[in-house]
Amino acid sequence: MQPPLRAAQQALDMREDQYLADVISTDHCDYTLAQKQEHQDFSRTPGGLPGLETALQLVFTYSTLPVERRVQHIATRMALNPARIFGLYPRKGAILPGSDADLVIYDPQPTVTVEVSRLHTIGGYSPYEGFTLQGQVQTTISRGEVLVHEGIFTGGAGRGKFLKAAPFAGLKQ
Repeated sequence: MQPPLRAAQQALDMREDQYLADVISTDHCDYTLAQKQEHQDFSRTPGGLPGLETALQLVFTYSTLPVERRVQHIATRMALNPARIFGLYPRKGAILPGSDADLVIYDPQPTVTVEVSRLHTIGGYSPYEGFTLQGQVQTTISRGEVLVHEGIFTGGAGRGKFLKAAPFAGLKQ
């Protein structure tokens, strides 16, 4: 029989292991519920959901890969591959001499319940409110500067930088 029969969990592990997705990303868009409900016609409702802040925790929690493989899998799909696809590698998506030193320090141990009051979204809601997630971002570093440490934003306003990308550069090795 092709493909061979497998238990559901084994099949899910194999799909993830075969890297069916090159990138894991969000459609983060921080509209408030009032803005979302402004139109009676759903086709005119602004798209996207607030979710960037919980994305890494969600992916880490719901991945079926063993922890020792999960971290590499997630880093490749959330940092390395997007940088390669948009021609930003090795400046982005890598920890190498000359790279921008963008890092996330993630503690996989704590169990955290998503509470909107603890998020930094202006949307005022989260589709993941009440979800119990495994792990938590401890520190976020951008271009070598600590921006967030233990949930406290320490970065300055206006430090974002436009990067000209090479769209659809592909996954060049």
